[in-house]
Amino acid sequence: MSIASTSIESTTDRHPAGPAYESFARSLANNLSRGWGWLMAAGIFTVMAGTAALIAPSLATGVAGILIASTLLIVGCVNLASTFFAKPGQRLEACLTGVIQVLLASVMAFYPFAALMSLTILVAAFIMADGFIRAVIAFQSRGLPGWGWTLFGGIAGIVTGLIVLVAMPQASFWVIGILVGVHLICMGAAKIALAFAGRSIAKAAE
Repeated sequence: MSIASTSIESTTDRHPAGPAYESFARSLANNLSRGWGWLMAAGIFTVMAGTAALIAPSLATGVAGILIASTLLIVGCVNLASTFFAKPGQRLEACLTGVIQVLLASVMAFYPFAALMSLTILVAAFIMADGFIRAVIAFQSRGLPGWGWTLFGGIAGIVTGLIVLVAMPQASFWVIGILVGVHLICMGAAKIALAFAGRSIAKAAE
């Protein structure tokens, strides 16, 4: 029996979930050991993107606003176009959704300050929700390699989301870029830690 298997079994023996947790732990360990290289590359790229956002927070904020407005406009146009092909009972829903999305994109284009304030609140909500989910996953995976870094990333996301709300509205022009940068760096660090854990599992299984 390999060292990795022994480690997982010793962890699952102490876990109250028993066999269900053992199956989850084995699946997670296998996935980490097979894809740790791609996970490492994704973590490094994410850290680099976060660092760039911290260096130029105003630019990162503007880019985030443009991407969101563009996405809303494209998706809204697609929904409007789909009304011609949708079933009769779905046409009204597709049309209303498309109109709302196009209107939101237009508001972001013609009222950028109000859009940045709204975007800041949305980013704060997203980062806090993402951090909460990561913290829950970390607690469910406690005892596995890298779970502490995942927990750290989740807590950091919740804290940074709260900072956004406190900094409103004066910091709307730059706070999004900084928070996105911090969030990306935390995500990248968690991915790199999991990649190292996966590499250790792969080496122990050889």
